[in-house]
Amino acid sequence: MSISSVPARPPEPLDIDGRLTYIVRELLESRLRRGGLQYLVDWEGFGPEERSWVPARDIPCSSLIMDFHAAHPHFPAPRGSGPLSVYLIIIILNLTLIITIVLDKSLHEPMYIFVCNLCLNELYGTIGFYPKFLHDLSSSSNVISYIECMTQSAIIYSSIMCEFTTLVIMAYDRYVAICKPLEYHNTIGPRTVTKALLYSWMFPFVIGLPNFILTSLQPLCGSHIDKLYCDNWSVVKLSCISSTANNVYGLFLLSVFMAHAVIVLLSYQRLIVASRNSSDNKKKFIQTCGPHFLSLLNFTLAVLFDVMFSRYGSNEFPKHLRNFFQIEILVVPPLLNPLMYGLKLSQIRKKICSNLRLRLHLLMFSVIPWRDTECVNQK
Repeated sequence: MSISSVPARPPEPLDIDGRLTYIVRELLESRLRRGGLQYLVDWEGFGPEERSWVPARDIPCSSLIMDFHAAHPHFPAPRGSGPLSVYLIIIILNLTLIITIVLDKSLHEPMYIFVCNLCLNELYGTIGFYPKFLHDLSSSSNVISYIECMTQSAIIYSSIMCEFTTLVIMAYDRYVAICKPLEYHNTIGPRTVTKALLYSWMFPFVIGLPNFILTSLQPLCGSHIDKLYCDNWSVVKLSCISSTANNVYGLFLLSVFMAHAVIVLLSYQRLIVASRNSSDNKKKFIQTCGPHFLSLLNFTLAVLFDVMFSRYGSNEFPKHLRNFFQIEILVVPPLLNPLMYGLKLSQIRKKICSNLRLRLHLLMFSVIPWRDTECVNQK
């Protein structure tokens, strides 16, 4: 059936329980017309000759639309401003914390420097996902080159690993601050902070490089990745030959960074014991370690689900839920971390609020017109 022969309007509705209702059997195609998205609908109870183009806003079942685009990624998809808004919010929140910490000398302490490093890593990781994802939403063809795919995979994976190493050095900083306060400034000095920052970035790249090389050496016999972004295992599954080496090294990487999470949890156990008999330590623990623990818990669970589902997941799992859990790691931590640390850490919160009040004050004075007045002597 050619497009010109498809009716412009849906057929007459069915009478179900006294209500006139249209039932969508299946979405067949999508197209852009006059700036709007339309779907070719196959109606329940009607033949192929009654199929019609319907605006996307008139199809209330979002899961039906998501399943259609998951099965047919080459058709035009809803553009929407949601992902762009989320990305802009992530940039604004993380940059606000980074700039506040960098410009204020009173915040040039190890704990705040490590928070700044965490926010910097959030921006780095989202660069690997959002620009390509936003481009795909506005494109009728979701295609990525091999080089771009491997680059995206390397950025996202190194960012995930850097998140764990940063959380470990933050846990060590809190352990020394609460359990050994008299030794804090001698132990966590400028050289130690520099080494910790280098470790948080260099270790993920060094340990992740063999995995990247093993994957790049695999000859590919396919091109379809059933995911919203490229990741290492999705590329490996397209290989024509055995991927045992990739599988073993991938599990080794997973165990290494799960060990990082265990180290953080063990440090919390020591912190809880040290804080039990001191109200000052208890307050410090809740204020600084609370956001840290929530960040670690959310991130670790998201990574475990993503890795395990990529390897052992079933296709029977709902596609839209699978997509949500896949991108959760690239949405929630970059939004949650700057909010938690910005609101919970009192010094950062006060500095941000002070800077905002100053900007608003200056803005008001620049907007309100000032006029010179003359004093006139009257007789």
